[in-house]
Amino acid sequence: EAALRSEQEWSAQWPRIEAMFATPQQSHEDVAPRFRQLTPALLARWNIDRHKVGGWRMVDVMWAIREFDAQGHLSRLRCPSVVVIGDRGPILACKPLYQKLLPGAHLIVMSDAWHFPMLDDPIAFAQAVHEGIGTVSQGAST
Repeated sequence: EAALRSEQEWSAQWPRIEAMFATPQQSHEDVAPRFRQLTPALLARWNIDRHKVGGWRMVDVMWAIREFDAQGHLSRLRCPSVVVIGDRGPILACKPLYQKLLPGAHLIVMSDAWHFPMLDDPIAFAQAVHEGIGTVSQGAST
């Protein structure tokens, strides 16, 4: 669930990203679109963790992600790879780019998973990763 944005996309999205990460406290309405089911406990944990980190640090991390050349690094990757994307998350739009950058990767689209498939369904996520590792391991040995 890692976005593969060009610098132009980052630039266009930056005001929204900066506003989203500069404020630690988020409402149910802000967070709900990222999860299959946002429970009160998950929202509380979400906001506690964001407050522990603080707005400055979260924006700094997003800036570091923006500056990291993920596409360039992925295109040079030469080991078996597994990519897991939620079918309802924003990264589904990056699927063709992942396929282009990692042509030998096993790409799995988890059903009914949002931006955090590992939190939406930890068991299905672990199974998807396990399946993917098995698939790419078989391909590497042939």
